[in-house]
Amino acid sequence: MSIESIISKIQELKDEYVSYFKPVDDADIHLYESKVPFSLPEAYLEFLRFSNGIIICGDEMLGINNQPFDLVRAYDMEHYQTAFPMPDYIVPFAPDGGGNYYCFDTSDSNRIVFWTSNYEYSATDRPEVVNHDFCDWFHEVMLEWSIDIIGSDIFKS
Repeated sequence: MSIESIISKIQELKDEYVSYFKPVDDADIHLYESKVPFSLPEAYLEFLRFSNGIIICGDEMLGINNQPFDLVRAYDMEHYQTAFPMPDYIVPFAPDGGGNYYCFDTSDSNRIVFWTSNYEYSATDRPEVVNHDFCDWFHEVMLEWSIDIIGSDIFKS
């Protein structure tokens, strides 16, 4: 699935089920990239040019410089302020509502992993890969799971 098809699908959702944020521009992305030691997937950055984070049926995906839905803030908290800090290469971008996160694994082609916050991972016991890329994750978790819960009423017509 492509970013274009994801955005098209989101635009079919009723307004009551989706909250958008002001898109970021390339200058904001370049400023952000100069402050962090990792690269984010282009598909995620392209999505941020559409909406700087999003909420669908209560499920959040973080943006950049979008308080309180800020990826950098979540990264800092999960790396420096927790009992079981994330390694530098793990970048949280979507909370699950229970203290855990879907994350980009920047050491492994930005595959999507699920980070359990109260578990101590090791070099040989790493977080589970749940999707191979951002688009697959967004389609499954943000769209399909919401459709499964709400049903066809989630769509405008």
